Amino acid sequence: MTRRPAQIDLFTKRASVQAIPEPKEDVVHRTVLGTLQTLALPDVLFFHVPNGFWAPGASREQMARAWQRMERLGALPGASDLIILHRGETLALELKRRRGTASEDQEAFADRVARAGGTWELRDSVDSAHRLLLDRGLLRPCKGLV
Repeated sequence: MTRRPAQIDLFTKRASVQAIPEPKEDVVHRTVLGTLQTLALPDVLFFHVPNGFWAPGASREQMARAWQRMERLGALPGASDLIILHRGETLALELKRRRGTASEDQEAFADRVARAGGTWELRDSVDSAHRLLLDRGLLRPCKGLV
């Protein structure tokens, strides 16, 4: 966790340091997606893989049936959050919150991507994802992005 600079309490005259919570995975995902939507080069194709979904009030059985239907339609367990294509190369980008790790299904998917000739990357922050996208030449340069 990042720490905010100390502030002096007006009454006790003591410095207090507050922890800044790390962004949730959803926030990392939406931020990186927004960057791609804004700064991706014209010949970059990217899309989200909707493997996870939220169904308020749904029972476990209903969720299991919904996932089975998605699998029949081609959903793959562990598929990366974003698939990015550029000039014959494929990048499967898995986004996590800070210190997040890949699940077994995600590691198996990473192996399948590699066997198919693609690249699989896991990034656990907005900055590291932005750096990857810039380094791979997928974004227009933007001052202050990283």
